[in-house]
Amino acid sequence: MGIVLARVDNRYVHGQILEGWIPYTKATYIVIASDAVARNPIQRMAMETCATCGLNIQILEVEDAVKRLMAGEFDKWRVILLFGTTEEALRAVELGLRIEELNIGNIHFCAGKFQIAPSVSVDTEDLENLKALSEKGIRVVIRCVPSDPSRNIWEVVKRE
Repeated sequence: MGIVLARVDNRYVHGQILEGWIPYTKATYIVIASDAVARNPIQRMAMETCATCGLNIQILEVEDAVKRLMAGEFDKWRVILLFGTTEEALRAVELGLRIEELNIGNIHFCAGKFQIAPSVSVDTEDLENLKALSEKGIRVVIRCVPSDPSRNIWEVVKRE
C-alpha cells in the first residue's frame, strides 16, 4: 500500500496522530523522516514508546527514509509519513519521493512566523518550500484532524 498520509507536524507522534489519523487512514506504520529526531536519542525514545501492538514506528534521517520508501521496504504497510519541517518535506521530494498531497498539520508559532491557521504558522522560507512543492504538482493542504475540511494552503494564505 505505501504512504496513506504525508504530513508536516513538528510534534510528530501525538494524540491527533494516534487517536485521529491512525484510525482514519487505517495506518499500520509511522515513518518519521527527520534528521534532527533521528540523531536525538531522547526524542527517538519518546517517539518509539508510542508504538503499540499493530503499529510500528521507524525514525530515519530524511535521505534514508526516502531510499527505503522508494525501494519498496514499506509497501506492504499503510504508512503515515511525518516530517517536522517544510524543508524536510521538500528535501524528500527533491530526493525522488513521490507524493500527491502534503498535509500541513502543525507548525508552531515562533519569532519571524505568522499564523495562517490555528495550528499553522509559517515564515518566508516555509512559503518558498511549499511553493516549490506545489510547483512539483503536490497538493498542499491544511488539515489538523480528519474531521476538519481540507483547505488548499494557497487559498488560506491569500486571505492573510
